[in-house]
Parts: sequence; C-alpha cells; structure tokens
Amino acid sequence: MAHFYLCWELGAGLGHAARLKSIALPLRARGHRVSFVLRDLVQPRRLLQGCGGDMLQAPVWLHRTAGLPQVQASLAEILLAVGYLNADALGGLCEGWRGLFRQGRPDLVIAGYAPTRLLAGRGLGGASRGLAERVLRRGIAEPDGRAGAVAAAQGLSNQTG
Repeated sequence: MAHFYLCWELGAGLGHAARLKSIALPLRARGHRVSFVLRDLVQPRRLLQGCGGDMLQAPVWLHRTAGLPQVQASLAEILLAVGYLNADALGGLCEGWRGLFRQGRPDLVIAGYAPTRLLAGRGLGGASRGLAERVLRRGIAEPDGRAGAVAAAQGLSNQTG
C-alpha cells in the first residue's frame, strides 16, 4: 500500500491537525501507511492518538522577524514573518523538508497549510509530487482535502496493486 505524509506547517490551534486526522482515518482503514509532519508535536498528540503512524517535526521558523507588523494582514506578510524574507533561512527550511521527503519516501504528500513543503518539493521529481499535482489539477480534492486523499489512495492502489 501507499505511504502518505500529512503535513501542517503554519497556523495555530488544532484545526489543521483535526483536518489531517479526518484524512488519515480513511486512509489507514484502507491499509495505507500515514505519517504526520506537524508544526507542533505536543498539542495535537491527544487528538491524533489512535490514528497510527509516525509524528514528525515539520521544519518551522523559530525566530522573530524585525520590521514587520505584529499582526499580518496577508499571506505575503505571513510568509515574510516565517523565514521567507531571508534566502538562507528559506533555504534551510526547504532543506529540512527535502530531508523528510528523502527519509520517509512518501508516495503522496497532503498539506494542510504547508507552503514551504510545496516549495521544497519542486524539482525533486518522483511519483508523489506528480500524483499530488494531477489530483489537484483534476479538481478531485474537496476544500478540506478528504475526497482528494481518498481518490489518490485509490489511484495508488490501482497503480501498485
């Protein structure tokens, strides 16, 4: 069966983790392997109990960016505040994601607000990136991603089975 990375990089609270859980459960029920790559390993721990799979730390920006508003008003300002203002910092975050991809070798990566994961995946090639893009281009994925994950799982099962 396929190996799925379910990723969360930005945002607070448990909403993103809850959405990933709603994707993980049907995938696990179909026999797929699921790994969570999370911004926070502590808060969602209880929520994700029973989902199976590894919990890995997502590469995240740990520093304060000087000169930006304390409350960001756009995605651009959010990205600048989390390392996109500095090429070396962004390169380090991307290298962390690429290391996770090389180490876990997922067949498909599903992200709930993980823009650096998208950037880091460019140029790596492989079935996971291509399949994820095909699923999204076809419009299979619902806004919360569940239908897209199920469709991708079925597609991978058909390819590998």
